Amino acid sequence: MITQKPKCGFHLNFGNANITRIFDGEPDQLVPSSSACLVDSDLFLMAGKMIGHCFLHGGPPLSGLSPAVVHVIGRTMRQIKQLRKGLKETMLWPLICQHPDVVPFIFPREKNDVLTSEFVLNCIIWPSMVENNDEDDDECSLEDRSRVAGYLRQFIESGTGLLSIQSI
Repeated sequence: MITQKPKCGFHLNFGNANITRIFDGEPDQLVPSSSACLVDSDLFLMAGKMIGHCFLHGGPPLSGLSPAVVHVIGRTMRQIKQLRKGLKETMLWPLICQHPDVVPFIFPREKNDVLTSEFVLNCIIWPSMVENNDEDDDECSLEDRSRVAGYLRQFIESGTGLLSIQSI
């Protein structure tokens, strides 16, 4: 959800629309919005922090940015400057500067933006399978928890295999 909000928009009303988009354009050609309200509100700084934290914590990356934005991210345009500042605060900017080969992983093309069952399974915090000595009536038994977790794992693994982030 963190990487989808900058692409799809926030429910902020700056007087001109119900949805406020930080990036505009066609898929794989997204560019920063030219709205002065967004720049004045430091929303590009926030977007940079969101991108950085999501990447650092193994979340899905922000896909679909225009290659021009990715390769001229050092420009001084106010939107790009705020985005870069957010990336600096999460220490992603030095990584991009020292290792430009990581850019496709941080800003992948939208057509390459897919979730695998392995990624989903790795993001799940599975319940503890240790039997609780202080059994409450509301608690499930160890066998029930194991069975439900097994069903969920099987469902995810046997799903379509690849899920588009757009469909979630």
